[in-house]
Amino acid sequence: MPPTLFAEIDRDVRELYTRSGAVRDEIFSQTYRIRSLEYEQKRTAMTFGALWRLVLALEAWAGRVDTRMADMSRAGYDDHRLVQDLLVQQAALHRELHEMRDRVTALERERDSREQ
Repeated sequence: MPPTLFAEIDRDVRELYTRSGAVRDEIFSQTYRIRSLEYEQKRTAMTFGALWRLVLALEAWAGRVDTRMADMSRAGYDDHRLVQDLLVQQAALHRELHEMRDRVTALERERDSREQ
């Protein structure tokens, strides 16, 4: 074999070794980046989970507030209706009382006119 062939093989082996080191370094770098991304993904998922629980709690609170407001509105309507019914009943009782006073007055006049 010619000596230049050994020199070329030696050069090729050195180049291959140098390239494999660069490839190995790139693989290590990419592996490190993947692990960093996985870690950040887990952190993001935990943060999102915590925020999502707060959103759900806020929605539940808003739902309770809406329900309470609706209940209060309904109760206010019921109270208003009750007051209205009581006012109508009071007016009817007032008319009836007035009619009874008029009858009593008429009966007293009739009695007084009989006694004279």
